[in-house]
Parts: sequence; C-alpha cells; structure tokens
Amino acid sequence: MNPPDKINVLIVSDGKPGHQNQSLGIVERLPGAKAQLFTHGLKEGLREGLLRWGVGRTRGNIKPDIAKRKLMEIATVDELKEIVRFAPDLIISAGSTSATVNLLFKSILGIPSVCIMRPSLIPLSAFDLAIIPAHDAAPDLPNVVRTVITPNRALPEMASKEAEEFATRTGHKKGGKYLGIIIGGKAKGMPFESRRCIHMLEAVYWWARENDIILLLTTSRRTGSGVESEIEKRWDEDPVTGYMLLAGRDTENPTYAFHGLSGRALITADSMSMVSEAIYAGLKPVVYDISAGGARKGKRGRFYDGLIDAGYIDLIDKAEDIPRTLNRAKPFSGGGVPDELKECVRRIMKIVEGGVMKSSDSVQ
Repeated sequence: MNPPDKINVLIVSDGKPGHQNQSLGIVERLPGAKAQLFTHGLKEGLREGLLRWGVGRTRGNIKPDIAKRKLMEIATVDELKEIVRFAPDLIISAGSTSATVNLLFKSILGIPSVCIMRPSLIPLSAFDLAIIPAHDAAPDLPNVVRTVITPNRALPEMASKEAEEFATRTGHKKGGKYLGIIIGGKAKGMPFESRRCIHMLEAVYWWARENDIILLLTTSRRTGSGVESEIEKRWDEDPVTGYMLLAGRDTENPTYAFHGLSGRALITADSMSMVSEAIYAGLKPVVYDISAGGARKGKRGRFYDGLIDAGYIDLIDKAEDIPRTLNRAKPFSGGGVPDELKECVRRIMKIVEGGVMKSSDSVQ
C-alpha cells in the first residue's frame, strides 16, 4: 500500500471520452494521485452482456482464477504485467461495460473499487463505493454517494488556463463580449434535427449582431458533415464569428477555453456531460433542446429537471426564446457545485486508507 498522500489509481475505460473524463474528474481531485489507463475494448452486445450478467450474479464475489481467465481474453499479458508493476491502490471506472472489468481486476488485485454511474445487471453492493448522478435513481445504500451533476474534469482554474492558451493562439482575450456555442448531435433517445439546429443558430447570430457579441463555436464528432457544411457555408465568414471549429475535420476540443474566455455558454441538450462541464467550470449555461422535447424525458429529463430546480441552467426549446434568455445569462456565481465531489474524495480516501491487502502476484 502506498502512503496516503500517494495513490496509484487504475482507470478502467471503454474508450469513450465522456466516461473516461468522469473517472479522471474524480482521480484528478485525489491528493497525490497517479493514474494508469487500461482500455478494455469490450463493446455492448450479447457476449459482453452475458459476461456482465455472470459477474453480476456473483455480486462481486468472483473467484480469482475465473477473473484471471476472463481478463486474459480482453488484455494482453504485457498489459497485465504493466498493471502489476504500477501497483494500484484503487480501481475506478464509469459505465456498464467497464464495471464488469473493474470487478474482475478487484478480484485478482484485492484492492477497493469505485464505479461511476449505475451499471446494469450488476448490483451496486459489489463495489466499495458507487458515485451515482441523481438522474440514475441510486438506491439509498451505505456505499453510494449521489451527485447532482455528472463528474468531469472541468474546474474554473482549468478553464482559465485553457483560455489563456487559446488567447495566445487566436488573439481573443479575456474581457471581451463572447458567447461559447457547443453543438452536439444525435444521441440515445435524442434525435438531432438539423433544421432546428440551423434555426437556433439564426436566432443566436441575430442576437449577437444586435448586442455586439463575438461567437466562439464548435461542433462535436456527432454533429454530422451535412450540418457542419451548412454552418460553414452560412457563418464561417460572418463578422461575428470569432472562432469556428468543425469537429468532423479537427480533433481539437476548445470547450474549456470557451468557458474560461466567454463566461457564457449555449449548449445543445443531447450531451449531459457537456452541460456538466460548463457548470463545473463556473457557468450557468443556456441549454437548447434540439429535439423539441427529448430533454424532458427519461433519465435525461430527471437530470435536467434537477439542474433547473437547483438554478444551474436555463433550458429552452424555441428559437424565439434565445435572445431573451441570453440577455439574462450570467456566469454562475453561487459556488459550491464542484464541491459536491469533495465527499467522493473523502470517501475514497477512507476506503484506500482502510485498505484491502493487495494480491498482485496472482495475475503474473
């Protein structure tokens, strides 16, 4: 076991940036933490579902020899040896497919495990700690910590740092009148209507011209080339476009810089993680429902209802509401939102310091 101020954390990832950033959002807040990333490559499907169901049936009590055999199917010997050399004190993962691999490693390493989000087919009692956003309807269990917002890496300090680097490259300086626009795309349960996206931008550009605002705009990998081409054709040369990034052609992610530079954000409602990042960076984002209703349904609806009730966002779905809402959109100054992860950090430190004897030799 490493000293309390030095914690080695194994991050189990499915390769999805959103899930990976949730884990990093916790790890980067742990004092003295050093992370090693293991990407397992499991994809949702029958084979993965059966594996998760089998692991769930054990309630986390997986025999080490079985766990080792299953890990050998999804990791190379060299990868496993490297993990042993790293000597992790803790395992953390986000998402259902990674929760399975998390528990396989827990079985053979004998160290505490933390899951983020509520996995399907696996009981939360299988983990030492479960960090569950409120919209996941977590049960009241001793090992569960609820968060209002999805954990992420954004902090005001990071947004400020990214803004300074962005300003050096682009010439846009703090203190200007900016609005950051972050456009997502089609998501589960959320159709992305191109026509509504364009109407939204028409309203934003009208408002920007009327109020002498410079727009900083980025699409996402899910936006689609058709929408990106239309946006480029109509607004790339517009005088109020201070910066435009089309993610289908450019892998840079300028969103943290936008948050640090503009102090205001307009974000499409398909991505709960993008909205969460803006709040953690210190903003009160305007969230636009491209789907005209999808943002108020199911899990996503619970998420946004909670944020609205707490005063963390404005949610709109009509282009005509954009000017009025943006006119009163200010940086969120209530504070305390990032502090909800302090309890997660405290609980993690407690289980690590309490300790479970590691049995790393069993994977060699």
